[in-house]
Amino acid sequence: MKKDRIYLLTLIAITTVVIAVGIFSLNYLYRTSEKRLLESQMQSSRREAREVSALLAQQLQSGLSKENVIANLQRSIENTDTQSEFICMYNTEGIELCHPDPRQIGQRVDESNSTVSELDYSIPVSFQQLLKKGKTDGGIRSFQDERSEIIYVHPVSGTDWMVASHANLSGINQQLQQLYSRFLTAHLMSGILIVLFSFVAVRVISRRYEQTLETEKQKLRQDVLGLSMLNEQLKEIQVRLEDRLHERTADETGPKSRILTYKKDELVSISVSEIAFFYSENAVTHVTTFRDEIYHTNLSLDELLKQLDSKNFFRVNRQYIVNIHAIENILRYGQNQLKLITNPRIDDLVLISKNRVAEFKQWLDA
Repeated sequence: MKKDRIYLLTLIAITTVVIAVGIFSLNYLYRTSEKRLLESQMQSSRREAREVSALLAQQLQSGLSKENVIANLQRSIENTDTQSEFICMYNTEGIELCHPDPRQIGQRVDESNSTVSELDYSIPVSFQQLLKKGKTDGGIRSFQDERSEIIYVHPVSGTDWMVASHANLSGINQQLQQLYSRFLTAHLMSGILIVLFSFVAVRVISRRYEQTLETEKQKLRQDVLGLSMLNEQLKEIQVRLEDRLHERTADETGPKSRILTYKKDELVSISVSEIAFFYSENAVTHVTTFRDEIYHTNLSLDELLKQLDSKNFFRVNRQYIVNIHAIENILRYGQNQLKLITNPRIDDLVLISKNRVAEFKQWLDA
């Protein structure tokens, strides 16, 4: 049940992240596409207005009267669809000169009729003011009835005419909605695939990790069991050695039964059986008894090891020689090392390296 809950929470977390990233990226892509589409339509309207304006200017230069030029333009645009893109023409006073709907001809643009703003939604100006400037300009034209369109005006050289190219935003908005639907579908499909693949990957990785962890636990149990058996053997050996200690009679060539030591300026002879361990520090050999008394000797650890009973003392490392009776516990340390706990306690970390573990076990079992 605990694993199922973890998997459920993992699925919820992945889904939440995918949804958050999807919403952000979808909005970003939509806004970017919308801006580029509007910019593309604006460029198209600007180009169309410029080309029509140049054509009208050429007709005037060829000797056609203004009335004929206006009549020709009206015939070419009359009855075109005003629901998408169309061309019309004003003068700088805002009077309609040409329009696909002839009924619009002669009407004046009211100052409050509509406003024009740039694509970045800067401060709008009225369409009438835009025409009065008589300069190339354009943007989003907004009406009072909430209609909007892209418009671009271009003056006709030598006249007060302003050719206007219109593009109804309803068609553009429809394209944007279709584009948004495609983006949404693509994000939903990719989001579902990402969630599923991520969830499966988490399940696979977690199972492999659990198998590895279980193997390590089993190995650790075996190591602990082995150390427990080793500690039991140590206790038995200590009991046997204590029994033998009372019966053994050392000869002249055998191990020393006493060690000559110093405490400050006092010369002290200590029985070897009272010594818990020897250790070397700062080129000085120290002797610690089972009563936690500390003495010093002039002998090095190497010299001491030759004079001590190998059944009772073992050189665990370069710094320590330990009496078997001082070993209280043996612990596993790292991968292949052993850690000794003594009584009395040694403040330092007493380790038996992996190279001496086998020899140490043989010494215990001797």
